[in-house]
Formats: sequence, C-alpha cells, structure tokens
Amino acid sequence: MLQQELDILVRAVVIVQRDVDASEVPAQIHLELVGKDGCRDAYHVALASGEFWAGTTGLSGEDESVSIYEVADGVQDLLAEVLRVPWPLCPWHQNVLRLGMLRADVEGQRPGREFPYWLCPASGGHVVSAVGSLHP
Repeated sequence: MLQQELDILVRAVVIVQRDVDASEVPAQIHLELVGKDGCRDAYHVALASGEFWAGTTGLSGEDESVSIYEVADGVQDLLAEVLRVPWPLCPWHQNVLRLGMLRADVEGQRPGREFPYWLCPASGGHVVSAVGSLHP
C-alpha cells in the first residue's frame, strides 16, 4: 500500500470517528494491519485495543470518498457485531441508518463528486447527514 493510500485511510477513520463520538458510543476506532490482501497490505478498521476488526478484504485507500464509505461500513459492522450497538441511529426515527453515495457538495471535497451519506429508511427515506457530520 502506498503512503498516500494509507494517509487517505487515516483521514477516513478520523472522519468516521467524529460520528462515533457524536453518537456517544464509547469506542475508539483505528486501522489495524492484519496481513496481506493479495500483494497489498490489508488494513481493516478495529477497536483501539486491536482485539477485534471488521471486514473480509482490506480497505483500498485509493479514493477518499470510497475510503470513507468503506471505513463507515466497517465501523457500523464492528459496533453491531462486537459491542452489540446499533449505530448510527436516525435522530428522528431511531432507525439504524444506511450508507449511500450521493452526488452533492461537501465542504473539503471536489464539487459534484459522490460522497457517503447516512440515510434513514423511514418515511420514504431521507438524508440525515454526510458521513462525519452527525450531530449529538
């Protein structure tokens, strides 16, 4: 894995950690090198203790939006499976949010690019926030 790709994954973890913190879930997330995925280093999201990690293939780090999506998806699985915490929840409906990629302008991203958002399936579906922007 190139250093640039690892840097993208580290930034993605910081962005998703903001949502974990906003939800008041007592978990610190980090990247864990768990081996090789083919000839590439395989990094996965893990609890800070390193005891548990999520994902069946390594995170790519090739694209910032895709990396944020992959990290958020891994953290959602990790929290559900290990801590038994349904995360994140819609602040209006208390449903578990789903990830989706939407074309929209997000601060710090190129205009018109797809970016990962948290979506609620209730009431016909609605956007809750961009990943990294959940409010407590």
